[in-house]
Amino acid sequence: MVSPYCLSFCPLNVFLWILGVPLWPGSLSRISVPFLLSDSAALGRGQVLPTADPLVSLLRLSDPPWLLQNVPHKTSLPEGIRVGTVLRIRGLVPDKAGRFYVNLLCSEEPGSDAALHFNPRLDESTVVFNSLERGAWGAEERGSGIPFQRGQPFDVLLIATEEGFKAVIADSEYHHFRYRIPPGRVRALEVGGDLQLELVKIF
Repeated sequence: MVSPYCLSFCPLNVFLWILGVPLWPGSLSRISVPFLLSDSAALGRGQVLPTADPLVSLLRLSDPPWLLQNVPHKTSLPEGIRVGTVLRIRGLVPDKAGRFYVNLLCSEEPGSDAALHFNPRLDESTVVFNSLERGAWGAEERGSGIPFQRGQPFDVLLIATEEGFKAVIADSEYHHFRYRIPPGRVRALEVGGDLQLELVKIF
């Protein structure tokens, strides 16, 4: 067990402070960092262990790269998207994946308009781009080929340019989808379908 006094005097305290993690009692409730587990058997599993001591309940890092996200996953974008915004989605395509999606929604309500529907379809060997407005889908656009493979990791960047969303996959520009709905209306990013989601980041 990690001593609660470690939080005040050891370098870990500095590490947590740099990450912006609050260190006062009652602010944290669970250990979720694999290298801080007291159970050596759990170390290899990355298991989350409860603890009764709030000072030893160190942190739940905000979506660390090694922690898989549940899907569907939704991230709020209260200020919308502006030119220059980059959305990064990283994960793994399962061996039996059919298709997955990334939606840029105009609200978090069901049936919201979607400024972008990014839809890799492994079952059709294509990637579909579309928009949804007032309950009606627009004309589909399809990229050339499919840069995703079952059983392989992927890294997607969706970049807001002056004219539309540019999809960059594996460091190569894949498709440019012209705006049909102003990006400033976007209020949420949603990811779901057949994938293991590792990271969502907006910068």
